[in-house]
Amino acid sequence: MNCNDETISSPGLGLTANRKEVDRQTFTIYHQNIHGLNGKIDEFMVSLAPEMPHLICLTEHHLKYNEIDVVHIPNYNLGARYCRTNLKCGGVGIFIHKNTKYSNINLLNYCKEQDIEIVAIKLKFAVKKVIVLCVYRAPGGKL
Repeated sequence: MNCNDETISSPGLGLTANRKEVDRQTFTIYHQNIHGLNGKIDEFMVSLAPEMPHLICLTEHHLKYNEIDVVHIPNYNLGARYCRTNLKCGGVGIFIHKNTKYSNINLLNYCKEQDIEIVAIKLKFAVKKVIVLCVYRAPGGKL
């Protein structure tokens, strides 16, 4: 058997593919502590190209709900978000490629500004369900 024709299995995601197809079926998650998203989207997107991830997890976006809800990242939807309401800065969000199916998991009751800022989404693959969390804890937060 030629090595290039070998079948590769990714049981975690329920994928099976020819070795040549693996790169197209790899699920990618990108995390960035963006330290303020305003005015950085274009530069941020250039840094991701040409390999665009399926999920973009951002911590410390520094936005309020009305601001993050209108953020436009081409080819991505805002899947989950948490924004501070009392203190400045902080916040977490997950942007999902528009072709990726997901459901939001509401963790708002568990969030406490600076101590734990957390969002989650659930993805369903052929064989497995995967939950992705994006968490931020400020250095000055309480353990």
